[in-house]
Amino acid sequence: MKTVYKTLKYIFITIISIIILLFIIAEFAENKISQIALNQISKSINSPITINDISFSLLNNFPYATVEFNNFVMGASNQTLTNDTLAIIEKLFVSVKIRPLFNNVFDVKKIEIKDAHFNYKIDKKGTSCYDFIIDTTTIATDTTDTIPSALNLNLEKLEFENVTCWYVDSMNNMKSFFQITDLNVKGEIHDSIMNFNADGDIELSDCHVDSTNLHLMNLTQLHFDIEYINNEIKIDNALLNFDGSKISASGNVVLSDSVYTNLKVSGKDIVIESLLKFSPTEVLDSIGMKYISGLFSFDALINGYYANSVFPRVDANIGFTKGTLLMTNYPALKNIYIKGTATNGKLANNKTTKVDFSSIHFETLKSKADLVIKASNIDKPDFDIKASTKLDLEEFNKYIPDTLIQELKGTLAIKVSTTGQLPDNFDDMFINDIAQISIAQISFSNISAKMDSSLTINNFTGNLNYKPNNIEITSLSGFIPNYNIHLKKLILNSNINGSVTNMEKLAININKLQIITDSCDILAQGTVNNLLAPDYKVQGKIKLNLNEIKTMLPDSIVNSMSGIITTTFYSTAKLNLDSIANQANDIVFTKSRFDIRIEDISLNMPDTLMNVNDLNGRIKYYNDTAMINGLKGDYFGLKFNADSTIITNIYTAAIQNNSKELSIYGNFELGHLDYKWVENFMKKDTTIDEVTSAKKDTSVINFTYKANGKFKINSFKYGKVLFENISTKFLIKPNAYIADNFHIDAFGGNMNLSVKYNVYPNQRSVTWFKTDINKMDIHQLISDFDDFKEYYDPVIRSNQINGIFSSKMDGRVVLNSKYEPYTDSLMLTGDILLEDGALINVQAVKEIETIPGVGLKNLNNLKFSTLKSNLFIYNNNIFIPKTDIYTSSFEASFLGKYSFNGDWDFHIRVLLGQIFSGNVKKRPKEESGFNSDDKGRYLISSYLNGNSKVGLDNKKDRDKMITIVRLNNQGLFALFRPTLVNYITEVK
Repeated sequence: MKTVYKTLKYIFITIISIIILLFIIAEFAENKISQIALNQISKSINSPITINDISFSLLNNFPYATVEFNNFVMGASNQTLTNDTLAIIEKLFVSVKIRPLFNNVFDVKKIEIKDAHFNYKIDKKGTSCYDFIIDTTTIATDTTDTIPSALNLNLEKLEFENVTCWYVDSMNNMKSFFQITDLNVKGEIHDSIMNFNADGDIELSDCHVDSTNLHLMNLTQLHFDIEYINNEIKIDNALLNFDGSKISASGNVVLSDSVYTNLKVSGKDIVIESLLKFSPTEVLDSIGMKYISGLFSFDALINGYYANSVFPRVDANIGFTKGTLLMTNYPALKNIYIKGTATNGKLANNKTTKVDFSSIHFETLKSKADLVIKASNIDKPDFDIKASTKLDLEEFNKYIPDTLIQELKGTLAIKVSTTGQLPDNFDDMFINDIAQISIAQISFSNISAKMDSSLTINNFTGNLNYKPNNIEITSLSGFIPNYNIHLKKLILNSNINGSVTNMEKLAININKLQIITDSCDILAQGTVNNLLAPDYKVQGKIKLNLNEIKTMLPDSIVNSMSGIITTTFYSTAKLNLDSIANQANDIVFTKSRFDIRIEDISLNMPDTLMNVNDLNGRIKYYNDTAMINGLKGDYFGLKFNADSTIITNIYTAAIQNNSKELSIYGNFELGHLDYKWVENFMKKDTTIDEVTSAKKDTSVINFTYKANGKFKINSFKYGKVLFENISTKFLIKPNAYIADNFHIDAFGGNMNLSVKYNVYPNQRSVTWFKTDINKMDIHQLISDFDDFKEYYDPVIRSNQINGIFSSKMDGRVVLNSKYEPYTDSLMLTGDILLEDGALINVQAVKEIETIPGVGLKNLNNLKFSTLKSNLFIYNNNIFIPKTDIYTSSFEASFLGKYSFNGDWDFHIRVLLGQIFSGNVKKRPKEESGFNSDDKGRYLISSYLNGNSKVGLDNKKDRDKMITIVRLNNQGLFALFRPTLVNYITEVK
């Protein structure tokens, strides 16, 4: 125990002695050692140094000696930092090995700098504040002296505490303030060899760079733990903290001719808003960015060599969350989220560079969008993009110019995917390639838009799908209020072949196009080639409900309409878009065909001439020919019908006005027609007549025409006259009109009439006709026509004649350009039969009673069973070669003439026996009129040149009349041959 005590005692005494010794040595050697240190430092850095106080200690960092410098100043010797002062160090501790000091060797092991201030300035010429204190003017005269003293350091510790630095670069208009709060460095420096380890914290503030917003940067902190050995930098931890954002790095970097890196760099929750504030305001304004925020994160691995054309491999993960973006003229974006990766690939070059954004999401107040973007090969970028979005269109309404859309709302959902390679130029080939590899789906939901006052759409809902070479629309529905169209369904399926940028080689194949409204249906399919000069082929079916169509039309066009029109159609043509209006007729009439079915059509138009009711039928059109079957309706109360009707050369003759024949053949029928209807219709047509007369058509008609067929009217009423069962065959040609077998039931009998009407160049017209009248009531005929007093002063009125009238006659009349007859041209020949008739108060007959000695009585009421006459009209006279009258009391014959000027001359023969007995016992054997030798009496009744003559006849006058009748009959026969007149209508 005593031995231990003694040992401890000696050790303690020894330590105390050493301390005392060191203290004594330090006191005696302080000035010398301080001067050695000062000289060594001044020689090493070759700059002026002033020190306010130097102290020496062997105890502070034993086993090293420590020199303490107080108020160490580099540059101008001021106690405060000025423009000429490089540095002011309040405390500088330099620890060196003790033994080399005895040989005047300053071997530094530790340096501590506390509370130091540095200036680093560069003037406008690029000269730094350290340049002027370095002696560059010394000329070497001795090899030994020209080698400056090197500061060889083998530092166990280099410590900075509370060190600041002002950096000012006037040449580049830059400045900043650095502060080292704590920095520890361990290493060695021998000539060009430097190895060290450093860790510490540095703060950066008050940064200014001209034409930037760097002055907005808040305090930036850098923490690092770095080791540098043999040109290799090892980063155990480096952390940059600025404006709440952090970026860290770790790894190693080997410095040589090519730099090798193996680093991991990451950033977490980097505040984008704090970064963006450094961007120039004009740049943000140019892109319309008003505000952005969010957190950006990344981590990256950097591995490989860096040289002139070699880059290390970089693999990075990228993320962005909680983002918001406000742009001018666009809705604000929120909830922006981005997740992706980026790499320059195995070869670490442009070709293997790839980015993969697996999720890009953003929202507005009511809309959202998601994207997936992949891209590779910077030199020739390959891309793969998928996007989906759901847009509330009302949200974008205020960003669309009113000139385009005034109101917009609804939801639009879009899905798009495409892939490909970006070209050097966005040319037509690229657009076509994109069209071949892209897919799109668009869903419309309750979309309403108002483009202008003339077009509004409401509640459009449906889907549009695009895939390469195909466009499809499914179940599109909506309402167009301007036209009152309720679109229940629109379906489109079409294929696209060729180049979408070369309209000449683009072909569209419409597999199906269907448009369905409440009661209308349009179905079509076809092809279109060359959109610049479309060559199309289309066919389909259209069903239109006119009651619905009416709701689409303004009231100024139609008052009301109803019924169904169903049309099947086919059309093929090549269009010239510059003159499509001029092609319209050719397309409709020569390049198309139609089959139209009409069901219960009724039209009530402002132009009443277009009114029609209960229109039904079928119309086919093909090869410039229209075929009409079963077309019937009601026109202002008049029933009409057209059946088995064919119209040819509608376009090539009538519309083009070519020298071809427009041909119409058909069966036409009218119902019950009243002449009052015709008069009313003519009144309605007055305005058209006025316009027609005001616009005299001076165009030349080159085409000819022919219309023939059968025409029927159930009945026609003219005043009190009623014609029934009217039918005829007809033929109409330029300047020629023929009606054959014109049948009429009227006045208790019927009539068959044939008429031929020709117009000649001098505007004279000739009418031929033949009639076959069978058993008509002559009294009713004259009575119903009001005795024809509208046309002339009748000699015999309806109350003067009774009987059943039959006749067969042929005639001809010539009219002038005003359709007035030349009376001297009137020619007629035929027979008249009047049965069960009576002549009452006929002046020419009554006057026979005044003949003395004849004894004929009651001729004012002459009744007869048969009046048979053969007559003809020629040279303004009605000639009666023979007329036989059979009454119950006598028989008579007469011949003569009646002139159109009112004169007459009749010669009459009666049988006295019948007159005296008042009874007809038997008929004469011969009924040859005046050739008989019986004992009859011959009478005359005439009115010539205003002189009336009634009395007994004489043979001379009779023979003269016979001769006149015969000669006129021969003259008529020479000019008028009825058997040579044909009434051919070419109708079977």
